[in-house]
Formats: sequence, C-alpha cells, structure tokens
Amino acid sequence: MLVSESTHNRVRELARAVVTSRNRDFSTSQSAYVVLRTSNPSKSVEDDSRDGFFLFGEPARLYQIALKELQDDLAVEHLTRANLDSALGDLVCDLEDQREQMKDRTNLRVRIDSFLSEISRPLQRYEVAFSVENVEFDDEPLTIDKVVFRNFTPNIAEEWGFNAEKGPIRSMFDKVIGQAVGIVTVDAGTPEKAAERARECFDRSLNTLRVCIASSNLFRGWDEDLLQRRGQYRVIREVGTQPRLVSTGGGRVFRPINLKLAGELEDSTEEFIKKLLPV
Repeated sequence: MLVSESTHNRVRELARAVVTSRNRDFSTSQSAYVVLRTSNPSKSVEDDSRDGFFLFGEPARLYQIALKELQDDLAVEHLTRANLDSALGDLVCDLEDQREQMKDRTNLRVRIDSFLSEISRPLQRYEVAFSVENVEFDDEPLTIDKVVFRNFTPNIAEEWGFNAEKGPIRSMFDKVIGQAVGIVTVDAGTPEKAAERARECFDRSLNTLRVCIASSNLFRGWDEDLLQRRGQYRVIREVGTQPRLVSTGGGRVFRPINLKLAGELEDSTEEFIKKLLPV
C-alpha cells in the first residue's frame, strides 16, 4: 500500500461509518447529499437504469473528506477525480452489500487494504525539457536547483529517441534540437503532472539565472535585455531501465501583444487616467 497514513485513516473512518450506520435504500435521487450508484446486473444492457443508495449525515461527510484526501495523495495522482469518485463509490457499495461480513474488523481491514492497493501505484520518474528563448549555453551544462540548462544537441536528442520519430512529431523535434533547453527531473503519476510540476521549478530557476546574470560586473546590458523566457516547446521522457519518449507539446508563453489603443478601450483608459492623476 503506497498511500499516506492520513489517506488510509480517512478511508478507514468512512468504511466504519458505512458499516455501522443505517442507510436507507432509494431508487431516485431525492434529497441526496452524496449519491452512489452501481450498475444493476439483472437488467439488460439497453436498460440504462441503475440501482444505488445514498449517504446521509456523517457517512456523507466522511465520504467527501476521504475523496478530497485521495485527490491530494501522490500515490493515486494518475487517476482523475472522476476515477477516484467511481472507485470510492464502488468500495462503499461493496461495504453496504457485505455489511454483516464487514462488521468483522479483520475482514474490513483486508477489504480497505485491497482497495488502496488496487488504485495506488508508485510515482514514475520523468525528465521534462523546456525550450529557452533568447539565450545560448556553452558545451558544459549549467545547473540551478533541479534544472540543468544546456543546448539540446543531436546526441542528446538521439538518447531521447528523437531519431525514431517521424511526421509532425519529428517536425516539432527539429525545432528543439540545437536549441537551449532547461531539463527538469521530477517524480509524477502522469506525464501531464510531470510537466506541471517541472514548469514551476523551471520558471523559478530561470528567474534565478536572470538575477545571477544581472549581478555580474561583466554584464553591460539593460533590464529589458534580460527577458529570456520559457519557450513554447517541451518534450518529456520516462526515465527507467529503458528510457522512452512519452510526450511532446507546447504551450502559451509570456510575450507582449501588439496593442491598439482605440475606441472603447481608449475611452475607458482615459477615464481611469482622470481618476488616477489626483492620486
């Protein structure tokens, strides 16, 4: 079982409340605080009606607490909120169906441990490479915190498996190869979570890099010369015994827009200027 002790405790509290409380069965969603539904195997596939029951009062409150705890647990971050809601609902339905057996503490403990083991998995290690605009690096990598800044050479690209790709994905790779990148190593449940976690770390390190450059007596530039930013391209590979490329993509990055100050925008701006000047 990989989930935290806190998550385990919340699920256990919910399970005990379900087993010991007296829920009423319903077929319609009348005044339900939390609704749990399961497919009725006795009905045909064409019949979309379902049977289920509702949780009220303390069990309903504990259900929401347990669901929130699961959402925040790294061991199950590979699952969406809908996935977790469905899995937790199935557990509660099973406990309701086997209420008498689950009153035995050993049976209840085994069922809870089985549930948590089924939905959890260890975090996977990923490397996320973000392109960096308006900067070039020497042959030697530069490390700031967890970010390694370097040029994404053809040799590195080959290690990442770029040469095996074709078509539009390969075209995107060509825009990264030879460019400056910042590579972040993170542990996450999915490539999407890895990108999200790495982006925060990357932006912080890039800000640090700009400050360090500006502090050098050898730098003779203006503040606006230090607007190096995260580029729109990123690639992610899964690190393990057999590293493999798992995701590519991009995203909107900060840059000024060509603003035309006219019409209603100009009028509202002038109005605010009049209010601001006395201040």
